[in-house]
Amino acid sequence: MITLGQDAYFFNHTQQQIEKPHEYASHVHDAYELIYIVRGNPTYTIEDKSYNVQNGDIIIARPFAHHCLTLKKGKYERYNILFDAQRLYDTDIVTATEKNDIFHCNFNTTVDNVFQRLQRYQIDFPEDFGKLLYLLLSELFCCLTHINDTAAPVINSTMAQAIAYINDNLFTIENIAQISNALYISETYLFRIFNEHLKISPKKYINEKRLLAAKQRIASGEKPTSVYLACGFNDYTVFYRNYVKMFGISPSQKNEQSDNN
Repeated sequence: MITLGQDAYFFNHTQQQIEKPHEYASHVHDAYELIYIVRGNPTYTIEDKSYNVQNGDIIIARPFAHHCLTLKKGKYERYNILFDAQRLYDTDIVTATEKNDIFHCNFNTTVDNVFQRLQRYQIDFPEDFGKLLYLLLSELFCCLTHINDTAAPVINSTMAQAIAYINDNLFTIENIAQISNALYISETYLFRIFNEHLKISPKKYINEKRLLAAKQRIASGEKPTSVYLACGFNDYTVFYRNYVKMFGISPSQKNEQSDNN
């Protein structure tokens, strides 16, 4: 999982040859993630929705939303940015795009130029790159507010019901049977649709969202020893172990993580 470090952003440009179709497991951030697909036409899954992505599209994954890409065989190229929307000079421009997960930019000149400049500035102005990145993100989101061509998702109705139930009861769910009983489906079927759709188990989906919520509360000043119970963990040792595994630091450490995959 990629996380924001001290600089409060992550940016990279990836080009690779995919030898065979590859499915990434779903992951989640407490930051925004923006991906510009140059080539590869992957499938994008976010929570209960799936999209067929076109080259030239921009994908946006918002905080606490599980998402993953399924790559096809062939050449794959993308730009990837993680950022904190609160650092933008105008957060309203991000809010204006909230209803869409994908924008068909069709290699819009302004959009393409933003990413070309980012790649150049990362090399030429490394000390000021963070500042430049947030300025160009503001420009990019202004452009996205004028792009009306967006993708229609394919939605799995049972998956949508399961995710809605989990999000409504995130900190009080005691076991997976509670979810399947509420939806009148078997636990086996629930596991199957999660693994087919998001490539993770329902338990991992729940734990990662709980951990992100705990991280947010700890960052706001709450003590880990009180947060773990409020976020649905009954055992501090289990909470501690999972927190370190997901974020690379203990709950009591300063919230400064390094970038990792």
